[in-house]
Amino acid sequence: MKISLVVLGMFCIASMLSLPSISAQTPSLEVEQSTYEKLVGQSIITKFFGYIDETAKGTRVLLTITTPDGLEIENRVYPSSTGYFELFQNLDKNAELGAYDATATYHDEIIGNASFDLVDDGNYSLTAQPEIKNDKQIPEWIKNVFVWYGDDLISEKELLSAITFLINDGIINIEN
Repeated sequence: MKISLVVLGMFCIASMLSLPSISAQTPSLEVEQSTYEKLVGQSIITKFFGYIDETAKGTRVLLTITTPDGLEIENRVYPSSTGYFELFQNLDKNAELGAYDATATYHDEIIGNASFDLVDDGNYSLTAQPEIKNDKQIPEWIKNVFVWYGDDLISEKELLSAITFLINDGIINIEN
């Protein structure tokens, strides 16, 4: 009986040692959102993250992002001691709308692919123009303010005060 318990115990220990670590992650690449919305005059921050096999650590992950027009943006990211890596990629306000593809390569092997779409949120183009009401005339002193600003005789703050006056007085309507 004692021998069979010892053998059973040794078998259990050997089985546990041969199991993969619970914390081990499958090599992968993910993107935080499948769709990002382009906003007027703003950059977009995209987030990529993933894991490498922590037993194969030692070099950076090459993350290549391909834009809708085929331009490739390469980034190199150091994984943490657990194999986790992440990258925040800035797409400027002029970024193209469409599908973006990303590929993560580690030790010359592709460890994952991810993609996202950059879409127009419906407000990207400024279609509304400030409306100038015909029933009110621009005061003569306002006209002079613009001339004085052009000649560097007044500050930008004073010019903005004049524009604010035009808006507050209803001469310019910007709510359309």
